[in-house]
Amino acid sequence: MMQIRVITFRHYLHLSCLITALLLILSFHSCQRNDTYNDHLEACMQDVQTSTFEVVGTGETGVVYSGFDVKCLIGAPLPDFEAVDIDGRKVSASRLRGKVTVINFWFKKCAPCIAEIPQLNQLVAKYGDEEVNFIALTRDAKAEVQKVLDLKPFHFNQVPDAKAIIKDRFRMILGYPSTIVVDQTGHIVEVFQGAKLKTNPAVPVAAAVDTVLGQLLDNGEK
Repeated sequence: MMQIRVITFRHYLHLSCLITALLLILSFHSCQRNDTYNDHLEACMQDVQTSTFEVVGTGETGVVYSGFDVKCLIGAPLPDFEAVDIDGRKVSASRLRGKVTVINFWFKKCAPCIAEIPQLNQLVAKYGDEEVNFIALTRDAKAEVQKVLDLKPFHFNQVPDAKAIIKDRFRMILGYPSTIVVDQTGHIVEVFQGAKLKTNPAVPVAAAVDTVLGQLLDNGEK
């Protein structure tokens, strides 16, 4: 009779340990799932006031976010997305990991977007594609993007027809142009609005991106 009690007690301890371990695993994975781009964005939006306006010539409604600090997105993981670039190659958040990534948001009728293209091209010329992904997301159709590229080459990897990704995945509230720098682990390390720094309009965003890339790659020769 005593032997039966010992076995039962041991079984109880074993089962208790298994349950505790399972709860810890579930808790860990729950925390991991909550650390998403949307979670960060929702936290950033808590005290933000919104208003709408009509985007001239597009028939679309724009939104103004008063009090939104773009730097709040620093530390957020890149949102999951899958797309096809202008050459038919697959582009996704998971495929970008392992390299530093620069993502530029632009469209053809955005004058500052077009104006900063030569400076962005200089980044591609300087760093190449061995350690850095240069991605450009645009809502414009492939044919329209190609027309722009024929007149003004833009050496980022172009992802046309990306309106759904920009709106639904990135929930684009940064305006155009905007540029995001992502580290090798897939986390946002810097966010820029416009083609010039807000804190110093004399400095192009491309120059600031250059500084960030140098720090991330830790290579003073580049």
